Amino acid sequence: MGLNKKQTIAVLLIVILAIGSLIGSGFAKKTDVIIYEYTVAEDGSSVTLVAAPTSAFGRARGFEEEIIDGGHYLTFYRTFGFFGFHASQINHEIPLNPEDTGIYFNRPNGEFELVLEKDPATGEWAQP
Repeated sequence: MGLNKKQTIAVLLIVILAIGSLIGSGFAKKTDVIIYEYTVAEDGSSVTLVAAPTSAFGRARGFEEEIIDGGHYLTFYRTFGFFGFHASQINHEIPLNPEDTGIYFNRPNGEFELVLEKDPATGEWAQP
């Protein structure tokens, strides 16, 4: 006993919607990522971040970085579907220039929050 035309269309529609939601979720921005640890190279040439989302739902898989006027603006993205449990923590080394002033993470309101800043007097990096 096979499927009739309406049942076949319904099954195909469900499959397409399921696949679309799994793939499409990976293009959604993840806005609850915070820094858990960071290490600045002794010569100040880079900072290594350990960042992760605060919620277990929709883990972070990576980010895009844009450098504007000495600020590193990081936009994080969710994993594809529900299979990204291994990607819950992001470890990344960010090269720094002497004129860099801060690192910013994307937030829900579409703005960026300063999460790591360079003290202009001492050159030390710290969380605000």
